[in-house]
Amino acid sequence: MSKRILLIVILLLSAVAHTKAETIKVALGEWPPYSSEHLPHDGLLPLILTQAFAYSDIRIETEFMSWQDAYRQTLNGDFDVSPGWLKTTERATDMRFSQAISYIGLRLLHHRDLNLSWEQLEELFPLKLGVVPGYSYTPQLDQAIANKLFKTIAFESDLEAIKAIASKKIDIYPVDAMVASHLLNKLPEATREQIEFDEHTLNYNPIYLISSARQPSELIERFNKGLGKLKETGVYNKILANIELINKIGQLSFYTEDNAPINYQGKGGPAGIMVATIRAILSELGADTERARIEVLPWARAYKTIEKSKNAALFAVTKTEQRADLFKWVGPIYRSNIVLLGLKTRFNQKAALSDLIQLEVCAVIDDVGEQLWKLNQPPAAKLHLVSHHRQCATMLNLGRVDLWVTGKDTARWHLQNNHLNVDQFTEVYQLKEAFRYIAFSKDVDNEIIDSFQKTLNYLQLSGKLIEIIDEEIKKADQFARDTN
Repeated sequence: MSKRILLIVILLLSAVAHTKAETIKVALGEWPPYSSEHLPHDGLLPLILTQAFAYSDIRIETEFMSWQDAYRQTLNGDFDVSPGWLKTTERATDMRFSQAISYIGLRLLHHRDLNLSWEQLEELFPLKLGVVPGYSYTPQLDQAIANKLFKTIAFESDLEAIKAIASKKIDIYPVDAMVASHLLNKLPEATREQIEFDEHTLNYNPIYLISSARQPSELIERFNKGLGKLKETGVYNKILANIELINKIGQLSFYTEDNAPINYQGKGGPAGIMVATIRAILSELGADTERARIEVLPWARAYKTIEKSKNAALFAVTKTEQRADLFKWVGPIYRSNIVLLGLKTRFNQKAALSDLIQLEVCAVIDDVGEQLWKLNQPPAAKLHLVSHHRQCATMLNLGRVDLWVTGKDTARWHLQNNHLNVDQFTEVYQLKEAFRYIAFSKDVDNEIIDSFQKTLNYLQLSGKLIEIIDEEIKKADQFARDTN
């Protein structure tokens, strides 16, 4: 190999190495909503880190442990950084500190039966104080704890300490107001009613990203640069404003059916027009799309699941008079005419509804087709109910039923997927011009409903929804061809 060629190869390899995203290890403890392995994006702080480090082409890899271990392993260099720390004299010797990531307001929680009134910290010394090992509170409070001026009881987490307030195992517990509000909302109402905030704010302090003073300062500098850009672009403010909404969305479970091209179980998981639309809405809202729970079920089971579940959403649903008051709605998203489909050998032209109501008809259980047909033919004695659209397609092709009541947009796909000739079937009658919606269980917060609707409106007005529909129809057709 010539020197010139060798030089080119070295430069190319160097360029590849340079462009490959660097990964750093982040040590965290449970501190919701700031950090938690049970929250979208692992919480507020990892989300800010992800966005800030992205400017330097750095991705983060989080690991949860006790806060004491997080500090120790960051100090030892086993982990690169750890976010969410107050600055103390001792820590300033051990660690490098970033610019302030955020600010916390420390307040005392107490049982509502405790008549708490104080001006000086010394007045609180007779009370039992809850603490979490590894936490720093205020310099004055930390020193009082170290000097054993309080009778302290240690807990593994904020949540356990807050529960101890309700059961009167401790009298007071110092905690960030946002953390307390988040955790209180997870407790039963009867427990929440036992706990109150003290009117004092102990302090209002910045929290930082730390790395070991034994390590180079480059990572902290790159984070500071990225954090500055987040603030300049307004992304930082958007994250802070939306974090509560993002956490609420993270509690949702989405259910759908195998009904391509609108929604179906693809090779890589749930796919289709509505699945892609929901993922686009989640992405626009800053939600954690990787953790979104979308499950493909038989329609009847999916429908019954949302009727019985909390924080649930079902798609794609045709909004009918019978369903209107059962759910909260976002849409319309996609037009779907409900038709009666028949064999061309039997129906060579469109027919009047009065000529069809005595015929044998197939529909999917709890589908809009069943509901609409029952309105026209009570009590619909000749209606054959099945669990999946492909069963109706087969029954119609074999002449076991005369008609199939279905969405026009999905019939073609199911016929193709059953290896049937689409040209042998015809639309005999249109029952309804319908639109597809997302139906949410009634308990879902109205803030979520409003945010989904506004974001959907944006996707429609910007033309992005049309692009999604066109792209997903192509993908569904290709999926049908591949599976056949």
